[in-house]
Amino acid sequence: MRRIGLAVVLGVTLLATLSTQAQQAGKVARIGVLVTLPRSAATGAHPYAAFLKELRDLGYVEGQNATIEWRHTDGNHERRQREAAALVAWKPDVVLVTGGTEARVFHDVDPSVPIVVAANSSDMVATGLVQSLARPGGSHWTSGPPG
Repeated sequence: MRRIGLAVVLGVTLLATLSTQAQQAGKVARIGVLVTLPRSAATGAHPYAAFLKELRDLGYVEGQNATIEWRHTDGNHERRQREAAALVAWKPDVVLVTGGTEARVFHDVDPSVPIVVAANSSDMVATGLVQSLARPGGSHWTSGPPG
């Protein structure tokens, strides 16, 4: 159930991020996702499925009004950097990452990319990636509520 709650937080945060950008009628949202394991490794009630369900509930349907570019790293640092650079080159409206390491890599590649970081990830304030959870600081940092 905690994973589904995380998907709700991520979905709401993602919608808020997409809504703050100029949305034209008929525009397809470009969402980049960088995770450790590929979608094909998901089994059972996986958070990827919950995330997609929450996006649908918010009106974003993959293949209709949302394009999602999924990338994974297998925990490899060099691959993480390559995949982040590839996603930045794809010019997403927003990027979803599951942790502070991925957020730091994206920030280093292009600090202007809006990033949604999973609410249960490392301490974004302690690592210096955000000023606070209530007010992350800068137009390019978004984080879900604590907890």
